[in-house]
Amino acid sequence: MTAWPMRDTHSRDGYDNQASGEQSVLGRRMAALRRLVDLSRTRLPRQLLAEADRVLDAADARERLSRRYTTVAIAGATGSGKSSLFNALAGTRLSQAGMRRPTTATPVACSWEVPGAGPADGLLDRLGIPPSTRRLMRQESDWRGRIDEGARSELEGLILIDLPDHDSAAEGHREQVERLLRLVDAVVWVVDPEKYADAVLHERYLRPLAGYAEVTFIVLNQTDRLPGDATGAVLNDLRRLLDEDGMALGEHGEPGARVLATSALVGEGIDELRTELASFVAERRAASLRLSADLDVVVQRLRPSYENQGPVTGVNAPTGLTEDVREVFSDQLARAAGAMVAGQAAERAWLRSAERACGTPWAQLHHWYEGRRSRKRVAALAAAETDVELGPGVDEVSGEATVDAAVHMPGGDAPEGAAGQPHGDPLLDMDATRRYGDDEDGSALPGPLPGGDGRPRVARPVVAHAVRTVVEQAAAGLPETWRRSVREAAWRGAAGLPEALDEMLREGAEPDGWSSQGAASANRRSEHAETAAPEARHPAPPRRPFWWNLALVGQLFLLLVQLGGAGCVVAASLGVDLVPHWVGVVVLVGGVLGGSLLSWGCRFAARGPAAEHGRREEWRLRRLVTGCGQVHVLEPVAAELLRYREVREQYVIAAGDGATL
Repeated sequence: MTAWPMRDTHSRDGYDNQASGEQSVLGRRMAALRRLVDLSRTRLPRQLLAEADRVLDAADARERLSRRYTTVAIAGATGSGKSSLFNALAGTRLSQAGMRRPTTATPVACSWEVPGAGPADGLLDRLGIPPSTRRLMRQESDWRGRIDEGARSELEGLILIDLPDHDSAAEGHREQVERLLRLVDAVVWVVDPEKYADAVLHERYLRPLAGYAEVTFIVLNQTDRLPGDATGAVLNDLRRLLDEDGMALGEHGEPGARVLATSALVGEGIDELRTELASFVAERRAASLRLSADLDVVVQRLRPSYENQGPVTGVNAPTGLTEDVREVFSDQLARAAGAMVAGQAAERAWLRSAERACGTPWAQLHHWYEGRRSRKRVAALAAAETDVELGPGVDEVSGEATVDAAVHMPGGDAPEGAAGQPHGDPLLDMDATRRYGDDEDGSALPGPLPGGDGRPRVARPVVAHAVRTVVEQAAAGLPETWRRSVREAAWRGAAGLPEALDEMLREGAEPDGWSSQGAASANRRSEHAETAAPEARHPAPPRRPFWWNLALVGQLFLLLVQLGGAGCVVAASLGVDLVPHWVGVVVLVGGVLGGSLLSWGCRFAARGPAAEHGRREEWRLRRLVTGCGQVHVLEPVAAELLRYREVREQYVIAAGDGATL
């Protein structure tokens, strides 16, 4: 009688605890992979996505089925004797073995039922084994001896499957083999002394499946055909080939593939193989090991999609929107919107207002006269321009070339003097300066830039350059897939950024209320508009400094002094000696010099407040364009980078064993 050796070292509780721990770890890894795929589904190549979905579906399907059963497939080439080995392990003739090739046309399954667990029909249905080729082992067999009940208890939970030949010429056999190899928990590869080094076997199966070493058995069958001690030499050469394939070998207690020698014909090595399978099944770890191997393979293939393409590594790597990147982006948007030019214009307007408020009455009269002439000249020029035939790229209302048209000009530059263009035409700059409160009485204070004419105020090329810069800096070092994703997110938001910036500038020109377009824009940007300071959205004119009034009183007093001195001089010239002649001259000259000195002193004193007002106006416009750029570009980019950071964290969890990127 051939009795199956009993192993007293089997501890079912120990196996169950180990299997439970592995299932818990596997569950966390699978959950991380599922989250990773969900977050980056539109960012992965279709082939990788299909592979990841297949692993997740396989894990779900296997989880719904009993883990008290272990599916083990016997695979091999034509003539390797795998069907004979299958029959030897089953202890009876279940699969047809013979000289005809191919012998096995349909998978044959032999199941050892687990008491209380019910039949394994669910697993067999998943594998697609026809009911006609299923065998359930419940009674003893008389093929080459009897299997005692103790041995039979060790086989409980084993589902042994005889596959068709992987090199069969029959149509569909190879597809069946490859389908079942993706579904079974473990594989016994049967090779013979003649074809154990077959290139097809190693290149198509063993090498790609090197990561599944812990659920792989390599059996050298038909050793009865080898003379003397040639079996050892062939086994050593087989191990060498497996090592070249990258398959770890489970020797000296290390995890890996088991390599054994058998002869199904004479029964040599069958007991050892049975013992190995019995121990393997008793651990109930096969399903977890197989799914872990599947997970390892797909995670390794996904690695290039989540690994930084530069020297910076680590989950918390400082890749993305740093403060420097945000500051550069804000500076470029401010340049496009002409924030610096507006600040300088506001400073000049303040100085001019101070000069008019504190200057001599004669200087104020001169400014009033020159301002009136300038307004008439500008009105006449505008009327003449409206009579000129308009060319392409010219605004029909203003008669000026638009910034959009400039983008399509050779070189793509905006016309000189356009808002936001540095070193523009000084005349346009003076015009911008005149926009800051130029009332006839000379008492107006600086106000916001008007922009109700609907013309573009923002330099489109500068905005485009700002977006390109922030994309390049924020996506530096990212994998190509995620660089493209960040780029697309930025340009989707930037599509309406110039128009939004134009509206921002137009809104700044209406401190008493919103235009219809501004109200619509405010609804779209309610998030940052709520947090913006009221003065940033509705800039109030600065209050008239109190010392201007004192200076005005002083100028009026000095004007009276001048008039008094002039009167004394005139009276003296007419022979009326009200006071000595020289006194009138001194009073007149003193009044004139005093007024000039007072005007010069006020102009000097106004430099500090004027510079502060210019900085405040520049800061206001910077805050407006920064908030607009934040909503349209930076937030979508930040969301994409946050998604990338999260998927990297999920990748590390899915990779397991302390893996890093």
